[in-house]
Amino acid sequence: MVAGGVKAEGSRQKAQCRRDGPAFVPVREERIIPTRHLRVKCPLPFAFRLLPTAFSPDSAMIDTALLTAESFDDARYDLPDGGQWVELVRGRVDVLSPPEEEHRIAVLNLSKALAEYLNEHREGYPCFDLGLVVGRNPDSVRFPAISYFLGSDLFAETDKAMTETRPALVVEVMSSNDRRRSLNDRIFEYTNWGVEVLWVIDPVERSVHTIRPGYSNKAVREHETLTGSLSWRHKATAQPILPDFRIGVADIFTPPEYWQVSRS
Repeated sequence: MVAGGVKAEGSRQKAQCRRDGPAFVPVREERIIPTRHLRVKCPLPFAFRLLPTAFSPDSAMIDTALLTAESFDDARYDLPDGGQWVELVRGRVDVLSPPEEEHRIAVLNLSKALAEYLNEHREGYPCFDLGLVVGRNPDSVRFPAISYFLGSDLFAETDKAMTETRPALVVEVMSSNDRRRSLNDRIFEYTNWGVEVLWVIDPVERSVHTIRPGYSNKAVREHETLTGSLSWRHKATAQPILPDFRIGVADIFTPPEYWQVSRS
């Protein structure tokens, strides 16, 4: 039990996958379900309102021997959906639900804005769905929507499946219950690992939370603007993190015109 939370058993979907042997079997575990919003200093606790169950099923933790990040990477393509929606959590494979349309729209709009900004400023580069090895012994590999890197070796991480290089900024989209429930773990792992800035996008509340170790959580709403800051400094390079970047929060959640036409 935590403040503002209740214990519940998460339902599990069967994971049909094989890796040179018997099928992996999902295991059932207790989860902490946050029931109200909390505004506190990061990294913990932090809570999002859950989505209706029918809208977003729970993830399935796959029961097998503890994997290293390297063995997980080797086995990913034998997992459900070719390993596209899986992560490694303390040595266990966690199968996430596929992201909803709101997730894809938010990533599309933010990545477009970043591309336009970086084409002019050439400060760093983003990677999408790159595995970040945030923990060892046991190993954990997270796949945030966007990882933004700074450094002299531009695009060094772009051809990798996973990396131990720390991005300056990470973007997570809370578009499903499994991602929302694991948010506290993600925040702790990223900040403990050394990520300076997190942007947490909430498609339900249509807001973006900026999380930095040692600072209060800052939320910008639909009528406001998401910005970088000259005061955000990447420790490894001393470079500011997206100092002149700006995007309206409403623009993050608005489907592009061609997207709306394709659905009509």
